[in-house]
Amino acid sequence: MSEENKRKLNEQLIRCVLDDKLSTDKKLRKMDYIIKMGGDIDYNDENGFSVLILAKMAGNEEVVQFLMEKGVKDISIDNKKVEQFFKRASVEEINKFLNVLPDGYEFDCDVDLNRKNLTELPDFSRFTVNGNFDCSVNNLSSLKGAPIVVWGDFDYRCNPKTEIREDGPSIVGGEFLSATYNKHYFYRANDGNEYNLFRLPDIDITIKKSIDLSNLGLTKLPDLSRVKLLGAFICSYNNLISLEGAPKEVKGNFNCSVNKLKNLVGAPDTISGSFLCMYNQLTSLEGGPSFVVGNFKCNDNKIKNLVGAPSVVSGNFECSYNQLVSLEGAPIDVGGKFLCCSNLLIDLIGAPLEVGGNFDCGKNKLVNLEGAPVEVGGNFYCSNNPLKSYEGKPGKIGGKFIAPSIEQVNIINGDNVR
Repeated sequence: MSEENKRKLNEQLIRCVLDDKLSTDKKLRKMDYIIKMGGDIDYNDENGFSVLILAKMAGNEEVVQFLMEKGVKDISIDNKKVEQFFKRASVEEINKFLNVLPDGYEFDCDVDLNRKNLTELPDFSRFTVNGNFDCSVNNLSSLKGAPIVVWGDFDYRCNPKTEIREDGPSIVGGEFLSATYNKHYFYRANDGNEYNLFRLPDIDITIKKSIDLSNLGLTKLPDLSRVKLLGAFICSYNNLISLEGAPKEVKGNFNCSVNKLKNLVGAPDTISGSFLCMYNQLTSLEGGPSFVVGNFKCNDNKIKNLVGAPSVVSGNFECSYNQLVSLEGAPIDVGGKFLCCSNLLIDLIGAPLEVGGNFDCGKNKLVNLEGAPVEVGGNFYCSNNPLKSYEGKPGKIGGKFIAPSIEQVNIINGDNVR
């Protein structure tokens, strides 16, 4: 048999494996006939994709079993060969290959389409690329066909005519590299001033890395409410007036500092890192997370009470430099420091029962210490207050009790006062 006839039989065998219109019985009979005619059941094309691999992609276990019985070796796709194939193949050849893959298939390799004189991308829109995707130095007028997810860098530099408003990946885990802008994750510049959000699939998605939207002049967040984020979420140094659209779950830090927020509505309920909302215009903590594993910092705002604060904070809780007249709503338990200095407090009613680190209520209007924690693990600071007594002082202080000088109080004998 000539090599040409052998090649044609092998191609028929692959087409038969992938033919969804054939019933399984007819498919098996036809495959058996092709093999008897001389089709090579252990055929590997130059790209390293075996008939068995294609059968698995087709999802028909009976076909897979038939091929195994006929002696096909179970070989995995060679990612090095896949990378080489993308480098040398035409758009037509790549699309032909992509058409046999199931939706959501993940390429565990880089895709290099650099300098191929492309006017359009092969259709990767159903797939994930776990490596880098490089389509730079081509003649693209659109990013249509780009993968839905690229966990490495996405590079389309030197494509100045490319329209990016609606095209491009939904998720970029590394850097989005264009001719004029280099920024991680979701945003990219259109003209140096206007920022456009990558389209997101209408499903719940998990993003493995962080999202940094800081210092972009944003007045509102894009809709990331279906996103579970394994990294940090940073939207600081913007002009946000709301957290609506924030990710529903954040495993890292959540930083919305230096904005124009008046409340925290829209924030995730649970933060596995720290929650930072300093330097806003907050008058309320309503809508904020109920549980924070790291630190909670809401200092330098206009908050009058702590209603809406997390019930438990494992790290530090900082609410200094506000307009607090009450500690109502403060966490029950704070694992680190509790800092409420430079406010308008006249008592400490509502403070946590236990504080693991220092407790600082200096620079307020306290006349006594009523409501102070029962136990403080570090130092207890209450300097710069018009104290008339130490009534309410914690029963157990792990560090020093640092209070106004003895001349400023009318009582105390035997206390460790500095």
